[in-house]
Amino acid sequence: MRIEIAYKFIMGFIVVVASTVALDALVPRLGVPQGWQDLVTTMGALLIGLVLGSIFSKAFTANIGALTGAAERISQGDLSQPVELRRNNFPDETADVAGSLSKLSD
Repeated sequence: MRIEIAYKFIMGFIVVVASTVALDALVPRLGVPQGWQDLVTTMGALLIGLVLGSIFSKAFTANIGALTGAAERISQGDLSQPVELRRNNFPDETADVAGSLSKLSD
């Protein structure tokens, strides 16, 4: 199933917001003192956002790097290798570009 990059960002934002709501309900039950609850909730949401952002950005930049390398090879006349990205359960526009570059190589 193809999911556009913009929608991946939106889904990540929704997950961070949902985690903030969930943490806001969970933190008081964990016995965190009242004065610390907002800070713990905020830090937890930031941590979740950083983890998701890191995972997404690594996957995205890896695809861009592979596309850049393939385009460079093609520009130098090397049409011997297909353009391949890492296997991804949710391909995006980078998969479309890889497919187009592979057709060009063929």
